[in-house]
Amino acid sequence: MNETTAAFTGPRPHRFPFGTNEQHPECVALKSSLRREIEGLCDLGVTRFLTGAAMGVDIWAAEIVLDLIAAGREIELHAIVPFHDQEENSQRIINAAMLSCLLHATMCWCLKKLTPKAATNGAIPT
Repeated sequence: MNETTAAFTGPRPHRFPFGTNEQHPECVALKSSLRREIEGLCDLGVTRFLTGAAMGVDIWAAEIVLDLIAAGREIELHAIVPFHDQEENSQRIINAAMLSCLLHATMCWCLKKLTPKAATNGAIPT
């Protein structure tokens, strides 16, 4: 199988006028557009999708990929987190979508182990 990869990254919720309100018409439209783009990539032969599993676009795209996998698409989701125990060290609220992404991804990769000193010195963005 010829594998082609696409990666997601994008703004966090606080960068959007609707914030974390995923029911807001602008958020619904953004997610719909994102779904069309991901489905189009699948149609072009992309089989592996990468996400940083951050809140916002990263998670929304990952949720769409997981939906497509559940619907029978033969694709993979790889979560690439910046540091070990991201969900425990993050100063942001971890929601069910982020946890689901990490639990249901085809593979999770960790780039760096975060030391307690780094966490207390502002290494984690707020």
